[in-house]
Amino acid sequence: MLKKMRTVSLFCKSVVILMVAGLSMNVVTAKTVKKEIVTKVYGINSSGSLQIIATLSSNIEILTWDRNEVKVISKLTYDGNENKDDIDKLLNAFKSMKAQSSKDVLNLNFDLIVSAISHNKNPSRTIETTTELCNGDKISINASNIQTDYTIWIPATLSVKAESKFGKLKMASIKGDVNLNLSNSSLEMGDFGESGIFELRFCSNVSIGSGGKTKFSVYNSTVNTAKLKNLNIESRFSKFNIEKTNDVSLESYNSTLIFKMLNDIDASAKFSTIEINNITGKSKFDFHNSNLFGKNFQSMEISSANFSEFSIADIGEIKINLSNNSKYNFSTANTFSCKQSRFDLFKFDEIVVGALFPDASHTTININGTSASFSNFSGNFKFGSVNLKLNPNVKYNLNYDGTFGQFDIPRGISLQNYKSERNGAKTTFQILNVGATCNIELVTNNTTFKIE
Repeated sequence: MLKKMRTVSLFCKSVVILMVAGLSMNVVTAKTVKKEIVTKVYGINSSGSLQIIATLSSNIEILTWDRNEVKVISKLTYDGNENKDDIDKLLNAFKSMKAQSSKDVLNLNFDLIVSAISHNKNPSRTIETTTELCNGDKISINASNIQTDYTIWIPATLSVKAESKFGKLKMASIKGDVNLNLSNSSLEMGDFGESGIFELRFCSNVSIGSGGKTKFSVYNSTVNTAKLKNLNIESRFSKFNIEKTNDVSLESYNSTLIFKMLNDIDASAKFSTIEINNITGKSKFDFHNSNLFGKNFQSMEISSANFSEFSIADIGEIKINLSNNSKYNFSTANTFSCKQSRFDLFKFDEIVVGALFPDASHTTININGTSASFSNFSGNFKFGSVNLKLNPNVKYNLNYDGTFGQFDIPRGISLQNYKSERNGAKTTFQILNVGATCNIELVTNNTTFKIE
């Protein structure tokens, strides 16, 4: 019995020792957050420029005021339990960071850390960290335990150029131009001046106000903007949501873009989706395996469409040069023409004036209605089907030249100059109406054609 009590007593003492050791370890490893703040002021002309480099995990906020000065408030956050010599070196480097300043240009380099390397120390294989600072000193503090934040006050008329990696940039509205190169960073900014250049890589949260002529080169990023004057966009694996713009030049790969309102657009897209809710001018598209959704188009030209889909409500003039294996769904179209179609599917709720298909093969066409002013329909069709439902008030003349296939017309319509050759393989006829305002010209081969 005494032996058991001694065993229990030893066990309890062991538990207490382990708990005390654990508490001691927690005390040793707990961080003591320390901060160092440095404020500097630079004179500058209100029409000058600010240039910033911050390539490693810095948070930057740019605010505006009505002084011809730039005030920089720099804040360093670190663990006060680190080696004292390392802390002294870190503070010395932070305080000694200098800017290149003139009356017209202010260059701020916020790269406190030049490089950070972690490696195993043999034979114990413990991890050692070597962090090189901007002044050449090297410390053993892990770069992830060092945080720098900068608040910058500038005249609103300055232009701003900035490069940032793994950081956050927040900017108030300015009247000057912007040129931003961001990687693995976030951006929240207001309006800018006449010109904006944005190079974005792996930026998941980008919000931009209104501005002038703008160029985007974007990879794997998400961008939201207000009103921009003109746009040049190169997008890969990205998402755009644009409130309003004038003219757009677009090259897209595996991207999704939404435009609420624009004037003209010239777009080349592969594996992409584009949505346009209102367009007042011209649109031109070159699509491969892409989708277009929208409404209120004045005119649309498709130079080439392969394995793509178009769904448009309310459109004026449509011109297609080459189309292959694509789907089209239009509500109301004014005029339509497709120079060459292969293995396509067309669906119209209504065509107002007319449609032309001079070379259509293996294509299905459904026109579910026309206006009373519908005036022409013509085409050369092979191995497909066409269904044309005319407005009851449309009087038409028709010339039909068909080889094989099938032609259905409403009952009671008389055929003129009817001819059938080679046992019905080739058929020609006419439908003539006094006072006709619509002409229909058809050449078919192995095609089913129906007029309702």
